[in-house]
Amino acid sequence: MKEITSVNNPLIKELIKLKQKKYRDKEKKFIVEGYNIIEEAKDYITLIITSSKEDENILPNVEHILVSKEIIGKLSETVTPQGIIGICNYVTSRENFEGNVLVLDGLQDPGNIGTLIRTAICFDFNTIYITDNSCDIYNEKVLRATQGGIFKVNIIRKNINDIIDDLKKKGYYIVGTSLKNGIPLNDINFKNLNAIILGNEGNGVSKETIERSNINAYIPINTSMESLNVAIAGGIIMNKVRN
Repeated sequence: MKEITSVNNPLIKELIKLKQKKYRDKEKKFIVEGYNIIEEAKDYITLIITSSKEDENILPNVEHILVSKEIIGKLSETVTPQGIIGICNYVTSRENFEGNVLVLDGLQDPGNIGTLIRTAICFDFNTIYITDNSCDIYNEKVLRATQGGIFKVNIIRKNINDIIDDLKKKGYYIVGTSLKNGIPLNDINFKNLNAIILGNEGNGVSKETIERSNINAYIPINTSMESLNVAIAGGIIMNKVRN
């Protein structure tokens, strides 16, 4: 196993840059951390960085580099690193798909996006469109919240108008989420192919998107609270569609 001890090593410097979106997009690679997610990412892993020689049998067909704990600390985003880092290729998208679809329009909180990816898989929403103006799906907090789910779902990034055009061509019943002119969730008769659109945490789904939806849903809640967290709302709606 090759060994690197200096944080000033050229390769290490290049890998540290992957913590920034612009370099991830340039190289089409991202960082994952921890034994469980590395196992989930096995089809996309190109390099394993570890501080333990005992890890050399993890994904033995992948190159391993033994490094110092200082280097692990530079690559890690966590307070207490697990001591193993994986470098992955970007996950591939499929334009041909079937089944219910989730659309995330302008979401900015990485925890919400990661939770919704994980929840979508649980409720058999196996394709997720994410708009270009949403948080980066390879953000470390997104990856952690997905619990490896990012490697189990088809994620497509486009602008919202192209997304709706795609879905209409495929015959999807497009369900926006809005209090304005919305219908209570329990009163909606979902179809065979449904696309659920969830909007930005602060502003919700845009007016233009609402107008292009086939119907708009809302979840009645206790009026002492203004709204539900978008990830919670998404889970409730996806569960309703599935059942």
